[in-house]
Amino acid sequence: MSTQAPHLSGLTSVHLADSESSATPFGVERPMTCDEASQLLRVHPRTIKRMAARGEIPGHFRFGRWFFYPSELDSWMRMDVNSSSHSCR
Repeated sequence: MSTQAPHLSGLTSVHLADSESSATPFGVERPMTCDEASQLLRVHPRTIKRMAARGEIPGHFRFGRWFFYPSELDSWMRMDVNSSSHSCR
């Protein structure tokens, strides 16, 4: 009889994995791939790339690929947004 660990939500799994391995032994933050950033933000990877290309989210285009730092995405998500400029649905 085998026992299985309880299933964690996708966001929790990403958060736990990143918190364990987001910094190198030298204290440098590990950049996330587009797929990892899309899981964190719960947005399609194409949307992440489009938003980064427009400068709407913090991203870095190097070596023909987009990279994202978790701390920059966290800061971006926590920014105060002027609610009068965005319509409510």
